[in-house]
Amino acid sequence: MPVAESISAHSQWKLRPTRTQQIVTAKMRGAYTVEQDIVVRNFSSEGLGAIARDCPPGLSETVVVSIGPIMDRVATVQWVRGDRFGLHFQKPLSRTDHDYLTCRSIDERPGFQLF
Repeated sequence: MPVAESISAHSQWKLRPTRTQQIVTAKMRGAYTVEQDIVVRNFSSEGLGAIARDCPPGLSETVVVSIGPIMDRVATVQWVRGDRFGLHFQKPLSRTDHDYLTCRSIDERPGFQLF
């Protein structure tokens, strides 16, 4: 068996969509997480990485992330490390939503003072 086949057949790695490194402020709420401000660090069509201001959400919790007046996304918490966490969107971002996030971050970049 060639090496490439062996690696792909036994690998647990999954190719992920390209992430866009942007800092954007947002709101998050969940059934077990109080509504709070978060800072989105990066995002892709399938999810985002963020930092919680108060208490991070619980693993596997379903949350709603609100970014600006037009974008609410339902997502599931995939991982939590301290105050940082990753979300997987239930419905992937459209190209329009992706463009909105990219343009929005230019005007709202909080710099080094995240909160």
